Amino acid sequence: MYPLIAWLKVLQRTTMLGAVSVCLLSCGGGGGVSTANVTPENNSEDQTVPALPSACGTISAPGTYTLQNDVTSNGTCFTVTAAGVTLDLNGFTVTYDNAAPVTIPNGSFEAALSGTWDTSAAPGAARAAGSYVAPVSVYDGGYAIRFSLPASDQYVQTVGSVTLEANTAYSLSAMFYNGQGLATNQDGIVMKVELIGAGVSATHTGVTWRGFQYTNSVFTTGATQASYQIRVSVIGASGSTGYVYADDIKVLRANSYGVHVGPGYTNANSLTVKNGRIAQGQGGGYDSAALRFEENSGTGQNINTLDVTTHGVNSRPIEFTNGTYGFINSVISRNTLNHNGITIKSRDHMDGAVIYAIASHGTTIDNNIITNGPQGGIIVSQTSGQTANKIYRNTISLKSRYSNGFAIGSGGEVYENTVNCGSGSYTCRGIFAGGIGGKIYSNSISVQALPNNQEYGTSASNGGQPGGCMLGGAYGIQSEDAAGSNVTGLDVYSNIVTANSDQCEAYALRTNLLQPLSSTNSFHNNIFTATASGIQRAAAFKNSGGASSRLNINDNTFSSNRRWIFILSEEGETTGPFTLSGNTWQTVGNVDAPFYPFETSGIGGTFSFVGNLYGAEDAARFGSACFGTTGSLGACSPNVTSTISP
Repeated sequence: MYPLIAWLKVLQRTTMLGAVSVCLLSCGGGGGVSTANVTPENNSEDQTVPALPSACGTISAPGTYTLQNDVTSNGTCFTVTAAGVTLDLNGFTVTYDNAAPVTIPNGSFEAALSGTWDTSAAPGAARAAGSYVAPVSVYDGGYAIRFSLPASDQYVQTVGSVTLEANTAYSLSAMFYNGQGLATNQDGIVMKVELIGAGVSATHTGVTWRGFQYTNSVFTTGATQASYQIRVSVIGASGSTGYVYADDIKVLRANSYGVHVGPGYTNANSLTVKNGRIAQGQGGGYDSAALRFEENSGTGQNINTLDVTTHGVNSRPIEFTNGTYGFINSVISRNTLNHNGITIKSRDHMDGAVIYAIASHGTTIDNNIITNGPQGGIIVSQTSGQTANKIYRNTISLKSRYSNGFAIGSGGEVYENTVNCGSGSYTCRGIFAGGIGGKIYSNSISVQALPNNQEYGTSASNGGQPGGCMLGGAYGIQSEDAAGSNVTGLDVYSNIVTANSDQCEAYALRTNLLQPLSSTNSFHNNIFTATASGIQRAAAFKNSGGASSRLNINDNTFSSNRRWIFILSEEGETTGPFTLSGNTWQTVGNVDAPFYPFETSGIGGTFSFVGNLYGAEDAARFGSACFGTTGSLGACSPNVTSTISP
């Protein structure tokens, strides 16, 4: 009766089985899905269910489902709405979001506007060549469209139209740039992209503080196919001077998933997905994760032995969507996760993370290989009193393009991970050590920062580094707290950390613990090394505030060829009294001549160094050094007192 289904006998006898919905034909997106709903008879001694799918569809009953061939969907492939499901991909590939992308002729303005964009209502609009960073003036390719100000309300629109499928979710988007200082009277300028006649638009008002801002609107089409022109407008700029830019105009499919778990608040806990490949297809849609877990389906999940690749905007390989409930007592193990996307909407929401599951607890993330994420590798967190997450033996190599792109951002127990972001085209920050009672140990971390961050387009906006270097550069291990996110009871030990500075700054250890808590955070028996191959700052230890009551730093090895310590006041805070005891101080590599071990910037305090050990010739360097001030690295700073007890 159902020739595409191979039937599998249930091993346990039962008196009742629920309905199972399985897609028998190749699935399309946006309503073109073919399914067969099968309810087994209840009077048979050995019940059977259709547990060997050969096409995409909905799994709505518990059981083991073993894929029989590669499957492809224009939209979402598998939807799971039942608890206790095992989806065995059986070595095959699930390709989702595979509809042909919507083509907007000259949507990135790389060719002449004539014939593709009507500029008659925008006499001040023209193509402009530029660069991605330093200074930012294009986002995609080598050109953007630039609107000269002042001007009355103006717009350009496509000469042709785009055709959108019926009953399908789309994202209409543009990259807008109204950069800080780029124009006068910027706050009232409105930049807008819209589908003419569809009532769909997306706007950005005022300065885009972080370079080009992804601005979009997600909508669902009606019951019939329709075609629309696209308009890009600048409004409210008659009192402004300067320029604003638009680039990379797109219509993408949205909200398609490889495996969608628990939509509609269904309970799809205790799911296992294993043994195969999940790949985002040619659609490259917006917010289209490979595995997406909804609010009521975060307990007992097991994701293992998968090869996952995504490349769309905000399309994480693995995500739990609810910020209050994360993965609970779940496992993410032995997967290869590749996130090749380069654009995200919000870096504050960590939209570029590879694994995103804040508020998780009791979850294990181990032995995964993670590559190319645009902002962050494993991002989880937890609250005091919960069972600690364990993150171990993962190998992470990222190509971060957005700020705070940590390989691991975590509370819990983090150990034996390898972070490879210190050379070539790889770049990231290492481990963010946060939470209460966390342990960070036996990790191998190598980091660098590259000048590819559009948020910091000029040296004036990033502490004198070249354009494209994020403020602060690279950190190997960072621990920072703020009101509402205190770090306490942290134990960091036996890590080997290397921070490499070339075009951007780099620090092996950075602390900024300011909250008035009594519990000590310990950093001991680590090897922290910072090396500089260019002119930018490198320091083994950077402190941005905090006293010895919050920090216990002892029995570490600090090595550098430029600075051992950099003390920076970022918000006017005073550091100290501050004591470091039993640490080894040594120089490595091509050492600066003269070598100034300490540097401070705009901060007062008292620092004590007790029980020091030294590398060859380094005792004299340490004992005779004073703190150098920023901008005059050889000068002594009068607002800092150091006491050295070898």
